[in-house]
Amino acid sequence: MVSVVLSANKFAYVVLGISAAALLIAFTLPTANDYLTFVKILATFLTALTALISLLIYKYGYIIIPQITKRLKITTPLPLYFEISPTQDTILATDGNLYYASAFVGLNIFKSAIERPESEMTTYMKSFERAISGLRYVTKISYLIYVIDITKKRESIKEKIYTVQYKLNREREKTDPDPITIEKLENELALWQTELERLTAGNKPMAIVAYVQTTAIGVSREQAVAVAKRQAEEIKAWIQNSLAVDARILTAEDMLRCFDWEFMIPREYAELDQQLN
Repeated sequence: MVSVVLSANKFAYVVLGISAAALLIAFTLPTANDYLTFVKILATFLTALTALISLLIYKYGYIIIPQITKRLKITTPLPLYFEISPTQDTILATDGNLYYASAFVGLNIFKSAIERPESEMTTYMKSFERAISGLRYVTKISYLIYVIDITKKRESIKEKIYTVQYKLNREREKTDPDPITIEKLENELALWQTELERLTAGNKPMAIVAYVQTTAIGVSREQAVAVAKRQAEEIKAWIQNSLAVDARILTAEDMLRCFDWEFMIPREYAELDQQLN
């Protein structure tokens, strides 16, 4: 098995280079005898053929190249030049000139769109659009969706309802309660109560793991990391306020887990649940 980097564009340019060389031979070769005339005709034919092949590869390379690599058993190695910053809150990479730093923000969505009444759907969608349109940077929002194994889930949800209800009551009893904290706790409580109702009704509940990624560049590691962290803080604040969700900057193992998910995701719920816990 051969391991090379083979892309459609590069392959097309190589074939086009062969076409240009054949064209040069066809125009510069004299026709002093029959042999040279035959070579010139052959070069002209090769020019037309390779130009056509180059055009086909450039336009339909996504079909042709996989067939070539499949039959020749060619694998393409991927670059492994990533590193974790000393502060354990960004992933770093470099191309030799600039540094790239990616930061991740975890999202806790307490109520999905399908669980909201129709009267709230329009407001929720507007809030989501407002959150997206307010982002100043290229931002990737990723979702891992799975069906929850209901084994022992009911008791776990009851415990979470009790804990959230306790926190909510304590916040309400304060002399100066925080309305934002109360709203988050109410949303979380409603989420777990809905989950319990769905389990009681015999429905298999769906769950999601959501996170946001943003990337910044800099002439040094420190500059790239600083810009990425600032972008992540702005994204966190904007999404948190627009969607009324809980958002936090991910670090260390949580950040590395999201980075790994960009390449391979868990095969099944049990594996994902083990990674999350």
